[in-house]
Amino acid sequence: RNTEGATLLIDAIKRGDGFSANFLLDNNCDVNLTTSGTEDTALHYIATYSRETSDPETFKAMLEVGRNILSMKVDVNKQNSKGYTPLLLAISSGHDDMIDELLKNPETDLNLETNDGKSALMMALLSPKFLDLNVAKRLIENGAETNEVVGDSGDNLLQFLINSEAEAAAMFMCDHVNLNFRNRQGLTSLHLASKKGLSKLVTKMLLCG
Repeated sequence: RNTEGATLLIDAIKRGDGFSANFLLDNNCDVNLTTSGTEDTALHYIATYSRETSDPETFKAMLEVGRNILSMKVDVNKQNSKGYTPLLLAISSGHDDMIDELLKNPETDLNLETNDGKSALMMALLSPKFLDLNVAKRLIENGAETNEVVGDSGDNLLQFLINSEAEAAAMFMCDHVNLNFRNRQGLTSLHLASKKGLSKLVTKMLLCG
């Protein structure tokens, strides 16, 4: 480990050094070791290299390193000190390609949450990086839980979106949740949408029955 508590593999990835990272992988380095303090694995760092934040050459190199790591015996569901898995971090970073690679892995748990209660689906629905909701759709197609209860209010995910006034995301979720679900106050999603004045959402829920 270096003075920052990073392994040689993690240090190479942080520097964007694909050659050194792949050399270490070819020599069977331990891909599950974490940094001191943050408890990030190499795969966590790979997940932060999105197209928006990286130059094309580094992005391509780090994506290839990520694919190589996923071909090994790696804990894809390792949570760091904030509860982020590589998938959660890839969604947070807008790394669409890495999201795809993780969804291809049958071991990836889509329903783990961060320490502050954010699931992969919630983050994808609320992210300004995925306004087309395509990532949310892929998560649901791969088995993400849609009726999760969020926080102490007893709201489900749709009700959380309504209270956040995320109308487009809420309209999308209407096709994937139990619309008759009641929170701890006995309110349905239709009640909440009416109170928030989300007219398009109210219309859609009435059409959905």
